[in-house]
Amino acid sequence: MTAINSGPKAMLTGGESERKQAKMPPLALIWAFAWATVSANVSAANELVSVGEVIAERGETASGFLSFAGSTSRGVDIPVTIINGAGNGPLLALIAGVHGMETAPQAALHRIRREIDPADISGAIIIVHRVNVESFRQRTAYLNPLDGKNMNRVFPGNVQGSMSERAAAAITHHVIDQADYLVDMHAGDANEDLAPYVYVPMTGDREQDVSTIALARAFGVGRYLPIDISTTDFEAPIFLDFTAAVRGVTTITTETGSRGEAASWAVDLASNGVRGVLAHLGMTNKGPYLEQTAEVWLSAAEIFPAPKNGFFAASVTSGAEVQEGDEIGRLFDPFGDVIAIVSAPFDGWVNYVIATPPANEGDPLAMISRFGTPPLD
Repeated sequence: MTAINSGPKAMLTGGESERKQAKMPPLALIWAFAWATVSANVSAANELVSVGEVIAERGETASGFLSFAGSTSRGVDIPVTIINGAGNGPLLALIAGVHGMETAPQAALHRIRREIDPADISGAIIIVHRVNVESFRQRTAYLNPLDGKNMNRVFPGNVQGSMSERAAAAITHHVIDQADYLVDMHAGDANEDLAPYVYVPMTGDREQDVSTIALARAFGVGRYLPIDISTTDFEAPIFLDFTAAVRGVTTITTETGSRGEAASWAVDLASNGVRGVLAHLGMTNKGPYLEQTAEVWLSAAEIFPAPKNGFFAASVTSGAEVQEGDEIGRLFDPFGDVIAIVSAPFDGWVNYVIATPPANEGDPLAMISRFGTPPLD
């Protein structure tokens, strides 16, 4: 039996926890795309907003597909909606389904599409209902089954790359590059018992960082995890939110939902969070819809990987506060003998814990954050 109470941070294959750091190049050197399809664009007065061939004039809602060719003969159609408000205002991008089995945000965006009248909106909303179409269709956690890649590790993408890279390139060019604000909406994947929280990317640009903190608070789930991206290596493929933030887009990543389920509480939380953002940005005079609870700021999250293959049984649930030495879970061999005990190496808060037994060596078993303080205070 092996006792595990610390160890290297995992090269995470799912969730939203691996945040690499290195050196940031000048913004002018960030990779740009050459694109042969119809450009995404929005006029200063949002007279016309387009995403690929989906076009909405002022006061209209339009839905359709952002289509692109695959690396084989098979193409991909990403469902999108544009709600182009009757009044002038910012462009807000709402993106779900980068991990296809994170379904609660997808259901929340269905609700937003049904309930938001463009006559009540100032500015425009681009909704990407589901980026990782094949992952959803085949019910796969973490990875795109077409190329075996985690789509949230390949942004800003590559128009000549694999299917995940091409999808990332399409989203970067058609959505991120025209957004003023962006919410990348995630949840617990099919195997993750996850408690709600928000990632808050900190760029080192004070004006942008103040705007990002305000956006996170407007979404309103009450737990916030700042991520310092001021020294991130943008020459390597990275996360969607990093890609947007370095382009000057005020961006947050939300985590609302658990175990791949579109549970009503999680759908309510995500859709009401979006309405809070709309109210905060002055795009609507309705909302916010969430009661503001006491804030909890987190820091220095760590992932705890499985030390070997086994049958994992969690001893805690997501959202639990743990103390150093508390048992997180146990790993069993095929005969039911304990081969490892995972325990917390510090006091903290459980962002998520794996809720299904299969564990392969190196797979994340849990994520725990330390308690922190609000940035910039």
